[in-house]
Parts: sequence; structure tokens; C-alpha cells
Amino acid sequence: LGKLSKLASNESLSLFPDFQARVAVLKRLSYVDAGTETVTLKGKVACEVATCDEILLSEMVLENVLEPLEPEEVAALLSALIFQERKEDAEPSIPSARLKEACETLRALARRLGQVQRECGLPTDAESFLAECLNFGYVRVVSRSNPWPCLPVCWLAEMTPFRGIHVRP
Repeated sequence: LGKLSKLASNESLSLFPDFQARVAVLKRLSYVDAGTETVTLKGKVACEVATCDEILLSEMVLENVLEPLEPEEVAALLSALIFQERKEDAEPSIPSARLKEACETLRALARRLGQVQRECGLPTDAESFLAECLNFGYVRVVSRSNPWPCLPVCWLAEMTPFRGIHVRP
């Protein structure tokens, strides 16, 4: 009976330590209340995100990173969270000082979140978390407020056209 109890316990689950580390991250960042272990308002915001790293986007919104930006700059910054094509080249140029500052703020948030995850026992570090969650390769393209034909957009983004990456109205 003791052996069956041990096998049925949470500690015998192979992913339980990872689960505990993730819960520790959520508690540390106030997504889950440490005392009552209930989801906070921040946690509810993160629950609504389904297209990118939920915590990074929630932190970006709740820390008002988007507030000083124009709509095309907001779209450009958000593109860093969902753009998936990877390039080994240097970082693309970012057209405005305000957008460049927002990109740096987003990088700092990602590094901080990566560090928190590391401190809570997850196998990541700040730089690998940043590389995994953010890709600024499309920021310059999206920040352009004038509609462009598809091929010049592809050339500006330095990517192969006709791959379904671009969505046109």
C-alpha cells in the first residue's frame, strides 16, 4: 500500500519539479497570489494571450511600454513577439528613437523574465529566453505607416517572398 501511495503521489511525476518551478515564477511575478494560490488580475490578463509568450506580453502591457508609441509603432513592437523567421545576421535597424527605446525596454523585460525563471529553477537564462521570445526582424517593415506592395516589403524585411509570412488587406 505504501508503494502504491508513493507511485500515485505528485513527487513521483517526472514533470513535477518543472511544474513547481513554473508556479514559483508565477508567484514571484504576482500572477498567482502566494498566500491563497489563486490567480491574480495579472494572471487573468496572461491567460487571455494565446499567440506569444504570455508573461512577456502581459508585463509589456501592464508596465505601459506601449503608451508613448504611435499605432504603427505599437504594431511594429508587437511584431517582435510573433515574427518567427530567424536570421543569423545583425539586428535590423529600427527607424525611430521612440520605437528603439521601446524595443530596448522589451529586451530588458525579456532578460528580467529569463533571469527570474533561472532563479526559480527552470533551465533557461536571460539571453536564451530573449532569443526564444523576441525577433525584431520585422519591426522596420511594420513601422512603415504607408501601405507598400508585397515585394518591396519582402526586400525591406530581407526575406523570401511567397512564404505566407505577410498578410495584406
